[in-house]
Amino acid sequence: MNIQVEHLDNHIARLAVTLDAERLLKAKESAARKIGQKVNIPGFRRGKAPYKIVARFVGEAAILEEAVEQLGNELYPQALKESGVNPYGMGSLEDVTTDPTIQLIFTVAKQATVELGGYRTIRLPYEPPSIEDKDVNAALNDLLDSRALVEPATRSAQLGDMIVADVHGEVIHPEHEHDHNHDHAAEGDTPAEANTEGEAEPKTPKSVEERTEPFIDREKQEFLLYTPEQGEDRDPVPGFSAQLVGLGAGESKAFTISFAEDHEDKALAGHAFKFEVTIHEVKARTLPTLNDAFAETVLEGKYKTLLDLRIGVRKDLETAAQREVTRNYSSKVLAEAVKGATVQYPEAMVEDYTSNLLRDLDENLRRQNLSLARLMQIQGKDEAALRKEYRETAVSRLINDVVVKHLLEREAITVTPEALTTRMDEMASRFSSDEEQAKNFRRFLEQNETKTAVAADLLLEGLQERLAAIGRGDDLPEVTLPATAGSAVNEAAGDVAAAAEAAVEASLPSEPSSAGAAEDQNA
Repeated sequence: MNIQVEHLDNHIARLAVTLDAERLLKAKESAARKIGQKVNIPGFRRGKAPYKIVARFVGEAAILEEAVEQLGNELYPQALKESGVNPYGMGSLEDVTTDPTIQLIFTVAKQATVELGGYRTIRLPYEPPSIEDKDVNAALNDLLDSRALVEPATRSAQLGDMIVADVHGEVIHPEHEHDHNHDHAAEGDTPAEANTEGEAEPKTPKSVEERTEPFIDREKQEFLLYTPEQGEDRDPVPGFSAQLVGLGAGESKAFTISFAEDHEDKALAGHAFKFEVTIHEVKARTLPTLNDAFAETVLEGKYKTLLDLRIGVRKDLETAAQREVTRNYSSKVLAEAVKGATVQYPEAMVEDYTSNLLRDLDENLRRQNLSLARLMQIQGKDEAALRKEYRETAVSRLINDVVVKHLLEREAITVTPEALTTRMDEMASRFSSDEEQAKNFRRFLEQNETKTAVAADLLLEGLQERLAAIGRGDDLPEVTLPATAGSAVNEAAGDVAAAAEAAVEASLPSEPSSAGAAEDQNA
């Protein structure tokens, strides 16, 4: 067998496999026996007819076709191995010639390749996290809130109370947003809406006065009236709780909260929020006293004094803050590494990534009582147009995934069985203080899919820490990649792609989502 490899420009390999006549003859004889076992040939038991009889009965072309199929199945894996081509998915038999010798032509999309470039020279400004006393105090207040005694109250509502209420609200957009939407309407970009027959119709733009949209719609839901110490930023919008002070059960209030154009929160600046609230019940909340006795109730006696609790809370906050800073910072370093990388990939890979994006979009839409098919009807698009729209996002995600996968391998980021066991033990202990519940959860973590997800998280954390160290300019040793590094990663995590997908989430550019589609439907 002779194999010739041609690497095409579109990251496709063409394998030309040439065989001698004897190999073809043996394949045809095997094919004739196989065909003879499937058909009834007069005068012969199945599978016992000679080659010439089978050929006369079904024709040489049928035998050759069966022989070529068998040869293809036999030769393709061997050709891949000997050629050194790393395939992305299954190849296809493109052509067959039989004169003067038999030659099978296979085409196969190659696995994506990457040149990472000088990613270890990336340097970015780094600001370590800082936990202040006010952060510790806020966390302690949250602990107190979680253990508050809640009782029905006959008085009017006060800050710190819990209320059960119907809350309906609308947001009024600032004028410059109205103008923006009006411009789009003039360009014909206004979302469509469905008529009673289910057909898409252009949506008439609303006037400036009508430019509102639903913000909140809740019936008989519990709302905590936050005190300034608890943070009014937890309100639906700042100032919401203060508006309800003094109202009792059965009373209603309509009010508007407006924010100046120069408000520090850009998401609120220039917006107004109209609310209609009806209170059904007021509940008084009595908080425990923050002292040594309270500290002992946290984590079943882990802390003996209030000072111990404060130290423990600060440590937890610092750990969480460091994890968040590392995640965000490493995402920036990763983005720079992606810019400096050269990635080659086949079109089949782009198609698969696009299909995955559309599948995820469809799942998100269905959770909002919509569907991808309905979205295409509303927008007047077919699948080809939608795939074209999502192609750039698919390519971006593909490139990120490829770079992350190769960074995991280049930096020899692996997960040891011991580290995996330790992480799952920690997760089980945090899940419940009840020994039996913790054991049940630990058994759940041992399931293959869950175990793979935990291992992928560990891989991700390891890569984030390494990227952060690179970006800061820490003194790192050169990594010599062992021959088994890739298999070690796979053994621990099950599938590198799981970690790769997770690692790029924070660095991916914003992509079209189902949110806008749902707004089109609701408009």
